[in-house]
Amino acid sequence: MNIFETCVAYAAYIVQLTSSVRYLFILNVVMNGILALTATLGNGLILVAILRSQNLQTPSYLLITSLSFADLLVGLVYHPLQIVLNVFFLQNNVHGVCKIFKTFNFISILLGLLSFIMAACISIDRYLALRLMHRYRVVVTKKKVGFMILLAWSLGIGLASYSTQTNLFLCYGTVIFSILVVFLLLTCFFYFKAMRALQLYSLQVHAQHPPNYGFDVLKYKKLLKTMFLIFGCLLFCFLPILCSHIARLNLDLSRETILVYFAAHVTLALNSSVNPVIYLIGFKEIRQACKKLILNY
Repeated sequence: MNIFETCVAYAAYIVQLTSSVRYLFILNVVMNGILALTATLGNGLILVAILRSQNLQTPSYLLITSLSFADLLVGLVYHPLQIVLNVFFLQNNVHGVCKIFKTFNFISILLGLLSFIMAACISIDRYLALRLMHRYRVVVTKKKVGFMILLAWSLGIGLASYSTQTNLFLCYGTVIFSILVVFLLLTCFFYFKAMRALQLYSLQVHAQHPPNYGFDVLKYKKLLKTMFLIFGCLLFCFLPILCSHIARLNLDLSRETILVYFAAHVTLALNSSVNPVIYLIGFKEIRQACKKLILNY
């Protein structure tokens, strides 16, 4: 039995298990339609505002731009693929499911990896901003950050391509999940280092008479909180898919595990619709740029 025939048999079994809860596929279609709209409009606005504002052309905002572009692809590609996949299940079109699933698998892994890689890069950037202080702009340049972003996308595409060739039905295989956990721990480590360094710097400054702030602590602290909120949102949206993966590895395939799997993918993509809201609330410069862009039109 070839891989396509295996897929058809697997998909047919899923259709059989979920025959009594078809309305949940309809709900899934509606949710993905709404999130596709919010992710596309929100991240589209953020991207245009950043690219058209000269004062936002910094290494830090370049990382935000990359993350926002990945979130835009969630709205333009990921959600529509989810909708088509759910419609095929509603139609009992198992051949259609198998034709589209490999592409869906690739996009899911690619965008998931990019979100975690970008989160790790942002945490490193925030740590370096405090560690280097006045040397930050000299050491961390747009050229270096651009190379890092290119490397991140290349890594994501390579790993996603590899994963789609190894196991068709495990959208996030054990290897991919292990890599995500590594980037998760890396992000936590650098945020901890940044907060620790900020605390020590504040103590040193307060010990001086009078205090001499050679570094804008309040601005940095606010920016760090916003970046950490972005990471917290990503982590919150990632947990359901992690639990779903663990359940599918340790439990027999059932209606419940299938429904959790589909719901977890919707929750995972919710992050892409929430991020633009965080940018608008947390970054005054982005908020002003978006306001100016909207008023001009």
